[in-house]
Amino acid sequence: MNRKLGWLVAPFLLISIVACMCSGLQGLTGMGSQLQSVASQLPAMLTSAPTEMGAMETLSAQQSSASGTMTPGHLGISLNSIEAVLQSTQQLTFTQGTVNGQPATTATLTGSGASSFPALASGFSAVFIGDPNDLTEIRVTLPQTDQNTATQAMGFLNVILAGFVPPDVTLTLIPWLSQNYNTLKPGDKTQTTIKNYIFTLQRDTSTSTLIMDPAQ
Repeated sequence: MNRKLGWLVAPFLLISIVACMCSGLQGLTGMGSQLQSVASQLPAMLTSAPTEMGAMETLSAQQSSASGTMTPGHLGISLNSIEAVLQSTQQLTFTQGTVNGQPATTATLTGSGASSFPALASGFSAVFIGDPNDLTEIRVTLPQTDQNTATQAMGFLNVILAGFVPPDVTLTLIPWLSQNYNTLKPGDKTQTTIKNYIFTLQRDTSTSTLIMDPAQ
């Protein structure tokens, strides 16, 4: 991965999704405005970056496991492929640990990420659980206390989902998130199955959590 691609990944994905949603998804005009607001908060250097579609598609294709098949109870996604994409954005840093006795790697915001998304500076985490070669669960937690945190959370989700959700799944997942993210009340949760994955969105009094589990 060259250095040029590193700072192109996040802004390209965010801007392209905003454009797609605003032009093609009639029921999501409010979400399009939110994403445009987030895009305007990114540094001018990023939002003016040129397009490199081919390179982005190559990175996304590298998310599958080495065998190209899914093992029951696993996502078919490796931690190395996630880090390769997400570290290139320079928005996240990764630390190793355990969750319920399983290996787990937690991503948190870097100083650059906190500057771009200040409402998420405290409370954001993405936890990748299980065998690093074939993860079993992914949990993304974002602060949600007001409209500002919700707007930045949805914008940042558009950036980081490219690191672990296959592109064809993302096309269905983003509209589902936009329809439910601001409507859930504390204590509520909702769930959808998209291809080989189950996505659960749940909310408490101060955070929202998106959980990705295998469907099989």
